[in-house]
Amino acid sequence: MPKKEGKCNEEDETVYTTSEEENETSGDEFELVDLVWDFCNSSDINEIFESFIGEHMDELHDMAPLDCEQKLRHRELFHELLSICEEKVSVYIEDKGKTVEEFVTLCREILEREDVDQDLVWFVKKFLSCLEYDSFNDLVLNAIHGEEGEESDDEEASAESSKRSAANFSK
Repeated sequence: MPKKEGKCNEEDETVYTTSEEENETSGDEFELVDLVWDFCNSSDINEIFESFIGEHMDELHDMAPLDCEQKLRHRELFHELLSICEEKVSVYIEDKGKTVEEFVTLCREILEREDVDQDLVWFVKKFLSCLEYDSFNDLVLNAIHGEEGEESDDEEASAESSKRSAANFSK
């Protein structure tokens, strides 16, 4: 709310003014996404992915590329890993007094707006891609072959995939 300045105009009404700070958005509108990004960087989520894949390598050693038929067990393992990671992130978000729905809404907004920091867009796309079987498949194949994954050049397809992931995360 603007501060009262205490001056009166000619009609003897109080004039309200705002400081420069009040004209700016109070707080960061995407603070929750920044917090989750920090959490992902500082928590053990990366190790969870790596150790999960390592622990299940005997079942994943025959992972096929996406253009081939996928084994049901591989998809089941993906869903197990996804549940573990979703639980960790959900608990973190709730510990911050926020909801997963708020986080998903912010992720969608970041992907839809053009005036958002590109680093934030990158994080949201990367985060949401982790919710897709395609990313799990890449991680496993990279672990098997010891290679770095190739990222898709089609940014529009990546954004659409990320939006689908955001919708799936909130379910």
